[in-house]
Amino acid sequence: QSVAEKPADRELAFALLTYALEPHVWDQANTSLSTADGDTAGNGLSQIGKFEEARLWYERGITEGERSNVDSEVDHQNLGTRLHQVGYCLSSVGKFVEAQTWFERAVAEKEKVDKDHANHDSLGKSMDYVGWCLSNVGKLKEAQSWFERAVAEKQKGYQGAVNHVNVGMSLHQVGVCLSSVNEFELARPWFERAVGEKGKGDLQGRVDQDNMARSLHQVGIC
Repeated sequence: QSVAEKPADRELAFALLTYALEPHVWDQANTSLSTADGDTAGNGLSQIGKFEEARLWYERGITEGERSNVDSEVDHQNLGTRLHQVGYCLSSVGKFVEAQTWFERAVAEKEKVDKDHANHDSLGKSMDYVGWCLSNVGKLKEAQSWFERAVAEKQKGYQGAVNHVNVGMSLHQVGVCLSSVNEFELARPWFERAVGEKGKGDLQGRVDQDNMARSLHQVGIC
């Protein structure tokens, strides 16, 4: 947990790496690790670039989460988050085609959450990553549609709060898809909207000037 919170601390990272990193070793030792414990292990390993090892922990949590035969007992949000994290681990090592499948599964799972408790920002994030995988294999038109879906979801926010920076990042990616095929007139309004959203700040009202400048720069290029 400390590694997940302070990934730049080399002593903590070294301490983590002295333990067995594979879930089956811990399970065989009857340590009774919960799925939440497994998520923490995956988060710590992911933070220090141990993506293959981290993925095993998230997959363990997915297996546990899918064991329930009663749909009402399945925590779709947490299951979707673990599916997303597997995709993140795969995409972080360049396995975009494999990762895309996991991100799509994450989207499908998060869409099952009751509308009164749905985290649209989280859902939009998974949609973003589907688009990211597609764009990395040259499927820009398909990627664009996923980024547009992400914009629509993120604008709904979570519990009444909208992270405008996250909305702006999806808007920016739509512009990137269009400008990458020289559709500069079509791309420009998306970058301009991205600037506007990023200027409103995140959930705490903080504005990342460097992030906003990237979208401003793209307006100029268009």
